[in-house]
Amino acid sequence: MNKKKINKKVLVIGSELEGIILCKELANKGFEVILVDNNNYLGGRLNNNKLAFLYFNLNKKIKFIENNKNIQILKNTSVVSINGVIGRFKVSLINENISILEASIVVLCTGVDFVPSFDYMSHNFISFSQLKIFFNPQGITRSDMFKIANRTYKKIALYIPQNSSSRYIVNEFFQYALFLKNRYGADISLILPEVLVAGDELEKTYREIREAGILVFKYNNQPELNYLDMENISINFMDQNESNIKIDTDLLIYGEKIVDSLYFKELKTIFKLCDYNNINFQLLNSSRKGVYLCGLCREDLLNIECNQDAIALSEEISEVLKEGVIEYENGVIDIDKKKCTLCLTCVRVCPHAAIEMDRDILDERVIKIYDEGCFHCGTCVGECPTKALTYKEEFVSI
Repeated sequence: MNKKKINKKVLVIGSELEGIILCKELANKGFEVILVDNNNYLGGRLNNNKLAFLYFNLNKKIKFIENNKNIQILKNTSVVSINGVIGRFKVSLINENISILEASIVVLCTGVDFVPSFDYMSHNFISFSQLKIFFNPQGITRSDMFKIANRTYKKIALYIPQNSSSRYIVNEFFQYALFLKNRYGADISLILPEVLVAGDELEKTYREIREAGILVFKYNNQPELNYLDMENISINFMDQNESNIKIDTDLLIYGEKIVDSLYFKELKTIFKLCDYNNINFQLLNSSRKGVYLCGLCREDLLNIECNQDAIALSEEISEVLKEGVIEYENGVIDIDKKKCTLCLTCVRVCPHAAIEMDRDILDERVIKIYDEGCFHCGTCVGECPTKALTYKEEFVSI
């Protein structure tokens, strides 16, 4: 078993809620943190969600990381490349200039994108993202959210299409339904597909909306939406009891699909991440050792679960970095230099980005396996066309 000294530096990409919590936790543990965001502001999706922004006291947390000596913040900055392995990543960044920084651990907290379920809208037919903009703490002001076109909406329906029924969207709808009911006293109807509300947070909010007098309907067939006139919308569907339901409303708020953000997709390509299934992976691991996923980019989580995700990951990173060394098995895969033709098949098929062409000994035409990043999955051994890669006998168990 080999040991190698490493720095205690962590690169966090993305300033979503989970990214900010993670930076705060790591800084409190004494680690050096670099926070990189390709936007000119911090807070990610919560900047358009005042309810959650206030609930998590995000202003205070942002001020903390901005003033903490252990945290360096780079806004309007994107990652363009990464080389190396756990303990010695070299990451190229671009903003006004191009720079390279080193880190032992990299964490992606890039959030998600919201895709509208419909391609049309009007003043009384709006998406969930549009709804959140009315509460944007960045300064979009309106004297009263629903005094659009000089009227106040009294009947409001929140509709989640089948393709928008993520736990995150469902919980956000529950929260806003309660807010609209309590603040405006409107008649609120929630129209949902068959969705799971398991989990303490969802179950708690679900009970609250029922107790608040909010009507909850679950449909079997896709609801039919009709404009009765310029001000009213009719929603028709069959519920789970096969009863025909008709709801008339003067404001319809519809859910959106959650998809990987474009930036996250770019980063997965840059980092050579894949969905390879390996029994060695822990919950927060990516396919590349030392690169972690946190929050919504990892799984369909509620905001409070993203908060918990960040705290759990800070503990895991602390365990990895606290001694300032990493341990790994050395030379598990043997390379026969006489057989290696530098075809780079192993570089392409390695699901963990642990193999590169060794430019330092290019004349010998040989690849290099980074033992620190190798999971010993054997993919390279099985795919090598010249059989230049084998397991060393002492590491093979019978």
